[in-house]
Amino acid sequence: MAPMVPVHVAICACTMDRPAGLAELLTGLAELRFQKVTRAPRLTLVIADNSQTGSARAQIGAARPRLPFPVIYAHEPERGYANARNALLDATPGDADWFAFIDDDERPSPLWLDSLLATAEATGAPLIAGPVHPDFQETPPGWAERGGFFELGPFGEGEPAPYVSTNNALVRKSVIDRYGWRFDPAFNRHGGEDEHFFRRAMDAGLRAVTSADAIVSETIPPERVTAAWLFRRHRRMGRTIARIDRKNGRIASRAIKAAGWMVFGAANGATGIAGPSVRSMRGLCHLAWSAGSLEELLFGNDEA
Repeated sequence: MAPMVPVHVAICACTMDRPAGLAELLTGLAELRFQKVTRAPRLTLVIADNSQTGSARAQIGAARPRLPFPVIYAHEPERGYANARNALLDATPGDADWFAFIDDDERPSPLWLDSLLATAEATGAPLIAGPVHPDFQETPPGWAERGGFFELGPFGEGEPAPYVSTNNALVRKSVIDRYGWRFDPAFNRHGGEDEHFFRRAMDAGLRAVTSADAIVSETIPPERVTAAWLFRRHRRMGRTIARIDRKNGRIASRAIKAAGWMVFGAANGATGIAGPSVRSMRGLCHLAWSAGSLEELLFGNDEA
């Protein structure tokens, strides 16, 4: 019997002028271990640098000798979320079996990729989503720690995934190749290109499940732990979802949902007059999400 060939995983990350975050990511990737899967995979790291000057090139070059796998560096100087993601797809080796997506402000746990692959082996699903835990750089206020505003999950093991994102995902490459999917440049400016990409895959019937132990930690600097930052983030998220629905002809249903969430958000956000709380911050997030949705439906266009 021929020996079993290990699967080939392309670990894919975009970066742009974030040397400290990229250093943390590279350190975490160098510490990956495999104990759950049938056989340890063959790995290739693919980095797409979206800075105009290619600022990560030297950093990647210096890191190569201490990484236990080859590294492919791709420079995409044309700014845009989708442009950078597509550069990853283009630079990935043709014989790769899986894309493993992670961000440059995250650090994987040692068994991150092992857990994603083990879930894929057990379920046969082509899309696997993992949890994201916050790594606060300063002690956060109580509402931020209790409210879950900066985390994704927790997830059960092998459960249907409500969504998939490039901040922690494993994707079977043959599926993407078969459909010829790309990240849509309409999302270059505001982001959400991954939400659109994976929602399209799930709408096509591809199964997405969760991997409970495939944990990555996201660096949360103190300037993000504010009401203003959360408002901007959820407004942008609302625009993203509305843009996707507008592309899919679901404008009416999205407008109704946005109006409903705006009322809910205003009612709960008003409780924060005496000071931030989990309830008031959730209300603020719903209000921002609704405002972004309505803004996109009323004034948005398909330009990047």
